[in-house]
Amino acid sequence: MKKFRFPLESVRAWRRLLWEQEENRLEKLVAEMRQIELNRRELHTASERDATRITSLITLTTKDLASLEHLRAYVREEDRRLAEKAERMRLAIDQQRRKLIDARRQYEAVDKLRERQYQNWAIEAGREEAAQIGELAIGRWQQRTTQRADGT
Repeated sequence: MKKFRFPLESVRAWRRLLWEQEENRLEKLVAEMRQIELNRRELHTASERDATRITSLITLTTKDLASLEHLRAYVREEDRRLAEKAERMRLAIDQQRRKLIDARRQYEAVDKLRERQYQNWAIEAGREEAAQIGELAIGRWQQRTTQRADGT
């Protein structure tokens, strides 16, 4: 019996590679999103710390109040910028997830075809093996019958 050979194995391998690449791209985007979220938390933490430091001064000067207002304006603008970046990243992640699902489905379609062909091959291999065993048994039986007829 011939060894199982799937004629589309290179296509299957290629689609597996594409699936893995899409998965890697998604992981990178998710890591970027985590970094954006971390940056926003750090921004708010630093802002609160600085605002607390300024407002805890015994005497507040006009310069301190202006500095506090400048800090708040900066934090609002930076937070807005990071929020927009996070929204763009969410959209990119959603799009990448769709690409990943599509790549996985394409791989699985070829993989299912391979599995069906393997099952058909295994059935045929079983039939051929059974036929060979049957032929061997018949050959041995004929050989014994011939030997008995010859008296040996």
